[in-house]
Amino acid sequence: MKFQSSSMVIAGLFGAGIFFAAPEAQEGGIHGIKVGELSYEKLSALKIQERLIATAEQFKEIGPLERASHYDIAYPANSEEYKAMEGSGILWVTSHSQIQEELPLTNMRIWIDGIGNLTTGTILVVTTIEEDELLSSVLGKYRSDAVYIVPFFKEVAGATLVADYSMNRTDFVLG
Repeated sequence: MKFQSSSMVIAGLFGAGIFFAAPEAQEGGIHGIKVGELSYEKLSALKIQERLIATAEQFKEIGPLERASHYDIAYPANSEEYKAMEGSGILWVTSHSQIQEELPLTNMRIWIDGIGNLTTGTILVVTTIEEDELLSSVLGKYRSDAVYIVPFFKEVAGATLVADYSMNRTDFVLG
């Protein structure tokens, strides 16, 4: 599967994005930034770590943030892979929090306007303590990396990626 990283695609499917809540944000207040352009490079732990560090550098004057989530999606490379994946792709979500009990994310879903929620299939969830001092101080000491299966069909175009933290925050919009 080729990895396709992109900025948020408002009219299309999801792309790569970073979403966080700053301590001074109003309840429900969400800040987001776009990351990169479309690419066909393979996802790696190093690439994700580089993105996390870039975000922490950008927001260290604001930090510490209450919580942050980064995501990327791997789309099927071609029609054969689309069929083999039964119309699905892979979603990687890395989340941070200042509060250990908030992680891992729960109820990852796709909100389709007029239809409702489509729950994603969880492949893997790993929770750890963030080892990088900058990331820990800005994004949060507690980290969760999760991999999900997400469907790609026409009804998903323009949908919203939403998750709940294990406590304190529900309906957190990732993109």
